Amino acid sequence: DILPYSEIQNGYTRYGGNIPENIIRLGELTHTQLAQNQKNKVGNMEFIFTKDITVILNSAPSSNKNFVAFDGSAVYSPVAYIPSIIGIFLSDLLNLTVKDSLNLTRMMNLVFFVIITYFAIKIAPKSVKFLIAAIALIPMAIHQSSTISADGMALSLSLFVISGSLALAMNYKRNILTIT
Repeated sequence: DILPYSEIQNGYTRYGGNIPENIIRLGELTHTQLAQNQKNKVGNMEFIFTKDITVILNSAPSSNKNFVAFDGSAVYSPVAYIPSIIGIFLSDLLNLTVKDSLNLTRMMNLVFFVIITYFAIKIAPKSVKFLIAAIALIPMAIHQSSTISADGMALSLSLFVISGSLALAMNYKRNILTIT
C-alpha cells in the first residue's frame, strides 16, 4: 500500500502511489497559502496555519486514497527513500496523526543521515576526518537531511563513498610504498 507502482494515464506510464486524500488536500492548501504569500509579497516564514490546515495536521490519515504521480522522483535511487518509507510504515503501525507522521518521517531521515555519516567519518583516513565532519555539519546539510526528501541520504552516502575511496586509495599507496 505504501510502495510505489506504475499506472497508465493518458497513454503514458506514470509512477506514483496511493496517498490518503487528506494528505493530498494538505499539499493543495499549503501550495495555495505559499502562492498567496508570494502574491502579497509576504515571506514564507509568515505561513498562516488556517483552520483547514490545522484540522488536517491533527487528524489521522484518511482511509480513502487516490493515485498521485511522483513526477521527478526517478532522479534518485529508491534506496534513498528507505528512511522515509520506514517512517511512514511506523506511522501507519502507530496510527499517528498526519503531523506526527510527518515529524516521525523527518526524524527517520535525520537518524539515517547521522548513522551513515558516523560510519563515513569512522572509515575516513585521519587526514580527512575533520573535512568529512565539517561538510556533514554545514547547516544546509543538516536541514536537508531532516526533510522528507532523498537529499540527506544522497549526501550521507556520498560522504561514505568518498571516505571509503580515500581510505582504499591511501591504504593502497601505503602498501605500494612498503613493497618497493
